[in-house]
Amino acid sequence: MIISETFEIAWSSLWRNKLRLFLTMLGIIIGVASVILLMSIGSGLQSYITQQFESLGSNMVYVMPGNMESAGSMSMRQILGYPEMQLIKRIGYPIRTVGGNVSVQASIKYKTTEKTLEVNGFDGTSLRAMNYQSEKGRLLTDEDVDKNSRVALIGKEVQDKFFAGIDPIDKSILVQSTAYKVVGVFKPKGGGGAGIAGASIDNQVLIPLSTAQKQFNQDKFTMLIISVANKDEIKNAKEKIEKELLKRHEKDDFSVMGPEDLLNTINQILGVLTAGLGGIAAISLLVGGIGIMNIMFVSVTERTKEIGLRKALGATPKDILVQFVVEAVSVSLIGGTIGILIAILGSLALSQFISSQVTPMAVGLAFGFSSLIGIVFGVAPAAKAAKLDPITALRYE
Repeated sequence: MIISETFEIAWSSLWRNKLRLFLTMLGIIIGVASVILLMSIGSGLQSYITQQFESLGSNMVYVMPGNMESAGSMSMRQILGYPEMQLIKRIGYPIRTVGGNVSVQASIKYKTTEKTLEVNGFDGTSLRAMNYQSEKGRLLTDEDVDKNSRVALIGKEVQDKFFAGIDPIDKSILVQSTAYKVVGVFKPKGGGGAGIAGASIDNQVLIPLSTAQKQFNQDKFTMLIISVANKDEIKNAKEKIEKELLKRHEKDDFSVMGPEDLLNTINQILGVLTAGLGGIAAISLLVGGIGIMNIMFVSVTERTKEIGLRKALGATPKDILVQFVVEAVSVSLIGGTIGILIAILGSLALSQFISSQVTPMAVGLAFGFSSLIGIVFGVAPAAKAAKLDPITALRYE
């Protein structure tokens, strides 16, 4: 039997019961769409997070409480203060600057608009070291820190949310009910990635470090921010910083990380989450495959006389086997195609809110798995059909 005829017969058989066809494909559609969406979200987040950290400078080292390598997250116990900062400053070369950061979630209000955003306390030196540049107004300065000034530097997303169509410079915003004057808007760092505590960098409010410590009653730092002479000295700097901090703390009390370390840690966490959720989505594919197998067994039973007639007219067991496998693969591929289209549309919709990008690899894997599921779960019913005795099949009622 020629291939085109096989596909024609398979499609004609499937189309006779449209509702059954749709219900059979449903598991495949859900599974494929879920897998592609999860892969696209994971890929998009990794891309944007990489962009965000690169925008902060490739010669930066960060010290955070807790063991990031073993725990995968920052410790709630704050141990980093001015004594630790002074220890690092005394190292000398390759250390250039040492600054602290206080990061909190706080209510931001301007007139009738109120939102909870990430608020970061910085000194001017750290902002410059992390490549912050002013788009409007000015950056925070060390003088602002010395004077405990109530001034704020905002990101582009904050400007769009609170000051759409108006100049935010010299406007007063409330940070946790305390008035701050907006002195600048920093140039966008790129949307969708993670900042100090996970929010998009452009969706943050920056205030002087000393002011943040006073208002939020924080005598410790969320992290220490160190710039080194150049990126080739990062490993050397990390070793020296760790050696100094071990004079005051245990090894698991803190983590010293460069940009690559942070990216690797975040990518590992994203990888575990994506794999876990992908496993759940894969169950939908498995259920879809079992559904295809069950329906194909039902189809074989319903079409017993048809199979007997075709064999009586000269169809070989191989012809019958191929026809039913083609039917199973067709169901799986149609479901996979619909799932891919849904995933692409879903990714476009999600990209308005979070980072998401459908990759060719994800689409290729979806097609591959769809075909494989059709073959694996279609073989048993097809083999049953191929083994039917034509005389017995023709007598079947």
